[in-house]
Amino acid sequence: MRHVLLLILLLMAGIATAEVYRRVDADGNVEFSDTPTDGAEVVELKEPTIVPGSPVKQAGEEAAPQPSGEAYAPYESISVVAPVDDDTLRNQASVGVDVLTVPELLVSLGHRVQLYVDGEPFGSPSGSPHFLLPAVDRGTHQLAAAVLDPNGAELIRSPTTTFHLLKNSVANPKTGQPGGIRPPAKSAK
Repeated sequence: MRHVLLLILLLMAGIATAEVYRRVDADGNVEFSDTPTDGAEVVELKEPTIVPGSPVKQAGEEAAPQPSGEAYAPYESISVVAPVDDDTLRNQASVGVDVLTVPELLVSLGHRVQLYVDGEPFGSPSGSPHFLLPAVDRGTHQLAAAVLDPNGAELIRSPTTTFHLLKNSVANPKTGQPGGIRPPAKSAK
């Protein structure tokens, strides 16, 4: 029995070290073979690249952190820096919003910023800390931002900031207030 096992192992070792031959026939077709033929050349095979697969996540199992060359550092803070808290903006068609994270947003780890306007998510999470709110209604609005991991879990959330948007009123386009201060009447001389 030992001799049979030894013979099988020797045969397998021979297969593992078999050479590959390449030959081009008269019609220009390339043929590969494990047996040498006239005009065939030995092909040097490189060691195959083996990439391990990702483990399959089981139901109820937490996702493992993604490997990265960067070390993960927890965020110290996140804040909405523009518009500043309690800022009053006048006659703007759109409002630019800037979010600051310390340390800088780790986009390489799949982290994204989700902006919240008046308590509701605004758009999709973004890899950029800059947002543009188009067609904002006049009035008082609240802003907050959060950093989300690749699975959508919230890592940190900013305090809420408030801004006020004043726009001209349809009732009185000059002052923005119905019955507000009117410009002095021109006197006829």
